[in-house]
Amino acid sequence: MNNLSLKQKILLSVVLALSLVITLLSWRSYSGQKAMLQQDGQEQAQRLGAQQAERISDWLADRQDVIKALASKASSEPLNALQQAQLSGRFQLTYFGEASGKMNDSDPSIDRSGYDPRTRG
Repeated sequence: MNNLSLKQKILLSVVLALSLVITLLSWRSYSGQKAMLQQDGQEQAQRLGAQQAERISDWLADRQDVIKALASKASSEPLNALQQAQLSGRFQLTYFGEASGKMNDSDPSIDRSGYDPRTRG
């Protein structure tokens, strides 16, 4: 460094100082952007989770409403009530077992003879 002229020494100092400043500013910008993106991602995940939980809650409440409506109508005309509950609730199959052991379901073609719903595990 002794054989460099004063001009070259000043230029070298300025280049090193600018390089250091650029590196520090770049690191600060990167760190800030990374933190902001992580926070935004976490907030979005929490928001989507809350929305999904609300949808699931609504879906479950709808199915419970169908079952409650079925409970009041199933005793008089079980087949029609079960078929209506299957359609409105978008269930694959609706059924219930009576205290006497009789099994009622929405598909009359299924043979339930010999099946006692009271013994179900």
